[in-house]
Amino acid sequence: PNGNLGFLGRNKRHVNYYGKKIELSTIEFLLNQHPGINHVLVTSEISQPNKVSLDCFIDLNDAAINYSTLREYLRDSLSHFTIPTKFYVVKQMALTANGKLDRKATSQVVVREIKPDLTPPNTALQSELINLWQEILSTEAIGLHTNFYDLGGSSLLFVQMLERVNQRFDLSLPSALSIKTI
Repeated sequence: PNGNLGFLGRNKRHVNYYGKKIELSTIEFLLNQHPGINHVLVTSEISQPNKVSLDCFIDLNDAAINYSTLREYLRDSLSHFTIPTKFYVVKQMALTANGKLDRKATSQVVVREIKPDLTPPNTALQSELINLWQEILSTEAIGLHTNFYDLGGSSLLFVQMLERVNQRFDLSLPSALSIKTI
């Protein structure tokens, strides 16, 4: 009323991951273009130092959409580290009175998690490697064909993983080795 403008701050919708900026709104925009999706909300969580988890809450209109479909859809447009690692189907997104996504809503009603198809280990060595990956990546959902980088792995975590493999199995694998799956 007095003609003064007030600066209320900046609406921060990005996350820094190893010095790279991840725009959450870009991920949401791309997923909202998918014909089987009504609304999307992407959130970030820092579970441990330098470990950002991107979680995606989706209001689907196509129940046949699976984990691989979502990741492949985003892979054409985004770097691997900007693709969410967890996808949750919600009953209905909270919307504001004018129909926009209510980002201030404290919780979404999760119906189910969309999980990757996991191939179980066949040998003791494969089981041991899966356990090692679970420790390093802080996740339980790992199968033989699961991509290390799709789970939030980075080059730094990859070097740590190789170091542990070398110690545990008395090997000397080079750090230039490019293994993505077990």
